[in-house]
Amino acid sequence: MQWQTVACVCVILFSLISQVETKKEVFCRPGKHEHYVEQYGQCKKCDKCPPGWGYGKYQQVDMDPEHGAMSCRGCVKCGPGVSFSKFIGYGPCVPCENCSARGLGEKRPCITDRNARCGAPLPQPPTKQPLQNIEKPVDPKMTQHKNYLSTASEGLGSNGTGTLTDAELQRLCPALAAKNAYRRVGRMLGVPDRDIDIIREETRGDPKESAFQTLKKWTELKGNDATRQQLCLALGRIERQDLVDVITTSNNPTSRN
Repeated sequence: MQWQTVACVCVILFSLISQVETKKEVFCRPGKHEHYVEQYGQCKKCDKCPPGWGYGKYQQVDMDPEHGAMSCRGCVKCGPGVSFSKFIGYGPCVPCENCSARGLGEKRPCITDRNARCGAPLPQPPTKQPLQNIEKPVDPKMTQHKNYLSTASEGLGSNGTGTLTDAELQRLCPALAAKNAYRRVGRMLGVPDRDIDIIREETRGDPKESAFQTLKKWTELKGNDATRQQLCLALGRIERQDLVDVITTSNNPTSRN
């Protein structure tokens, strides 16, 4: 009789320990595209994105210290002519093929669920024979560009090698948002087109936020080399002396008096 009582107690203890261990192991990870469902006490897979939509790489996920991910990143619409997503799944929007950059014609345009298709090579422009012993006229734009660079260097002085704060970058964003000027200056600063396209999608087409995130990406890529002088040189190349003046003025307290 005694051994039966002991066996019964052991079975009950084993059952309780198993339940406690099962509850402790429920932790949902956003990297596995899952979230915790409190009603069932289990992890559930997030919905897959349909063609034309990419999984939101930069979307925030609500995290619980005990159960992990409480929400999903969600899907983001790919940009027509900018990026596409062909399959159902958790993949991001992929940048469209740039046929002209490869010297090829475009046979089929890129849409949100299909990549562009390149065709035959583009015709080469006719080559011109250089004229000998003829003095070239002075290009006003080149002269103006050199003046931009000279003004920027003088205005920055010894602080040209310093990095910019977020507040200084944000002051430039309203002007860079107009006509997507941030894309041009981003290229000049060495930010890849792919990264600029992804930033545009993740900021849902907000040009001011896109401009700020592009400049932030530059500072992440270049580190200590992302200096005021480098930004002024890039702005000078796209003929934005007004923004060069903003940087040099903020860097030189005497010029604000």
